Amino acid sequence: MVPQAHIAAKINTNSHGMLAVERRRTLAIGLFPTVSLANHSCEPNMYYSPYRETPDPSDLCETRAYTKMVLRAVRDIKVGEELTLSYIDTNETRETRQRLLKAEKHFHCQCKCVHMESDRRD
Repeated sequence: MVPQAHIAAKINTNSHGMLAVERRRTLAIGLFPTVSLANHSCEPNMYYSPYRETPDPSDLCETRAYTKMVLRAVRDIKVGEELTLSYIDTNETRETRQRLLKAEKHFHCQCKCVHMESDRRD
């Protein structure tokens, strides 16, 4: 039997938040198998966003309307290039990105941008 804490950690590591853009808060998290296949990069070539299948302004439960995640390219992607997402806000400083990835996704980022001298918010 797998301990509940182990299952919760796996869900947390592989889940993605569904952000309410107009309210700038996470409404829910979900497991999206295709999105979960993409590795992290601090300079990603894709981003993910919730997809609202049935826009119904009378639906008071915001999360019910968003049932899928959509992957979109942020630039041209070469044939054979790894598809990557950023698991965290790429506008944060290196130190903050490292701390968030360690705390929330349980790994130490080795992206080339981690080793760059300049920083995003400095």
